[in-house]
Amino acid sequence: MKKLILILLLSTSYGATAMSSSAIELMELWDKIFSADGINQKSEYHDILKSISGDDLPNDVYRLRLMVAKNSQGVPLSEADYPKTSWSKETALSYLSLRETYGELLDFKAPKSVNSYAREFELAKVKEVWREEDIQILLSYTPKRRWGFLGLGKKPTLYLFCRQNREHPCLMVMKDRRGRWVRKRDGQLWSQPKLAMSHRGLPAHQVNGETPQGVYLINSVMPLADQNLIFGQYRRLKMEFIPASENESEMLSLFPSSLQRYNWWRENIIARDIGRKYLRIHGTGLINEDPASSWYPFYPTAGCIASRENSYDGVTYHDQQILLDTMMEAAGLRVRYRNEEKLEGILYVVNIDNQEAPVTLSDIQQ
Repeated sequence: MKKLILILLLSTSYGATAMSSSAIELMELWDKIFSADGINQKSEYHDILKSISGDDLPNDVYRLRLMVAKNSQGVPLSEADYPKTSWSKETALSYLSLRETYGELLDFKAPKSVNSYAREFELAKVKEVWREEDIQILLSYTPKRRWGFLGLGKKPTLYLFCRQNREHPCLMVMKDRRGRWVRKRDGQLWSQPKLAMSHRGLPAHQVNGETPQGVYLINSVMPLADQNLIFGQYRRLKMEFIPASENESEMLSLFPSSLQRYNWWRENIIARDIGRKYLRIHGTGLINEDPASSWYPFYPTAGCIASRENSYDGVTYHDQQILLDTMMEAAGLRVRYRNEEKLEGILYVVNIDNQEAPVTLSDIQQ
């Protein structure tokens, strides 16, 4: 069962169609070698890695990981295990990401072209604290409907406000297609807690790391509510990166110029260019059995945004379905299963500060 869970989690980050059997084997082994307890060394890991060649892997990003894994187990490297001399941006950023955590295991000289991405990478890691007025500026901003280039038009807008420490739940609020706040029947602002934490404790710039800050497109749902153990009993919303453009002008057009002085949106760019894929908003069938965890009753993901599900302390949660239904209403759609596929919108993900507590409405309301 644990092996099945790992393969499903890997497929959400790498894309199952792009992974060879050797790549899956490597990434399955990666989790065993690099655990929260440190680097684990076993003879069986040594033997498995010895049988994997860089020629068996789909690209240089995997070869970089193979190098780190082999060096951790003392497995000699072959010429085939090294990346090619002409690196893509994805390879360069992956190298910078891996070097930050496993620098001593990347003991080779990278091409000078890597340096051209170093500043961009460092800026994306800067931790920032937003002022109250900055939060209000974002919440009150309406893009000049340049969403047409993305095929959006007037669609719901979602905001996810988080802490720098993602072990604390974030908070989601929503505007409808006309730019009005979605509210409950009693007039209170509609909101839902969410978790954007990596189950491996990795930063946003690493595959399977926490959900990167930035701007996303919501583009429908997955066709089926399948793989229920991992993704829960309801259909998951698809999060897509803003396509690359010159000087990232398309992304920057979606939020106020006064907020472009912050670096929050750069996490999104690095994650996109490093090859992160298949981010979703979903629930889970997995159970959090630790009531003392700061994210209880959530279950962390491989980079997706988690909704509460299952029964805890006498309460049964259906947050994902409530989110889908609320989005349909906000989009002017009748609440029905087949209309879930018509859901589109825009999502902002922002770390507002470094407080050690869940985000609440009082943090974002004046």
